[in-house]
Amino acid sequence: MSGRSGVSDISEGGFLNAGSAGMKIILPSGARSFYRRGIVVPIAEILPFRDPFEAYGKVFGKGVTFFLDSTRFHAQTAACSYVGLNPFAGFEFKKGNAPLERLRDFCSREKGRLWSEFPHFTGGGVGFLSYELSRDLEKIRWSRRETCRSPKIRLLFFRDLFVFDLRRKRMLALTNLLPGRDGPFERALRDGRRRLDRMAEILDTPARPGPLRAHSVRHFRSDCGSGNFR
Repeated sequence: MSGRSGVSDISEGGFLNAGSAGMKIILPSGARSFYRRGIVVPIAEILPFRDPFEAYGKVFGKGVTFFLDSTRFHAQTAACSYVGLNPFAGFEFKKGNAPLERLRDFCSREKGRLWSEFPHFTGGGVGFLSYELSRDLEKIRWSRRETCRSPKIRLLFFRDLFVFDLRRKRMLALTNLLPGRDGPFERALRDGRRRLDRMAEILDTPARPGPLRAHSVRHFRSDCGSGNFR
């Protein structure tokens, strides 16, 4: 540990110069007030930029993780890449009524907001909504009975993210303070800074040997015709 886990030396809406490497902690404006009102608050540390795929190689194998990659910068559609770890909650729907209402109720337990200090995505559900979910949302006449046994919605909610700003060439280690789980703000902030320290340390460890390698799909042709897809 680097011993950078104090609280009183951080000012809201500003930076804290921390450690011999000159890293900075970002605490958004109004953090204490929003946290006390039950809003999830992200804090982050600015790190030297590195290749997102290389960074994921350091995270791969350390529990449940995800990698959402934007291969190049595009102002409207591809501003950032994300690596996530440390899920704290999950949502799954297989069958029943009102799936989106159930998801909305689940998400209301951990309320978030947009922050001017960060990219628009600072945490949330990562997973899938399946094609078969359309049976529960629309009145569609299907030619076949439903046979899918997989969940129609499966999402994991991650506490910690590495954010790669492709336009600014800036990298953040970001962690979320959860009001319903982390206790008083000062304690949550102190624990959050410790998590940021551990995240920075992960990037300094050798990549885990394994099957992770880059792939490029240049040509694709479906083996399923429209007749079988109904």
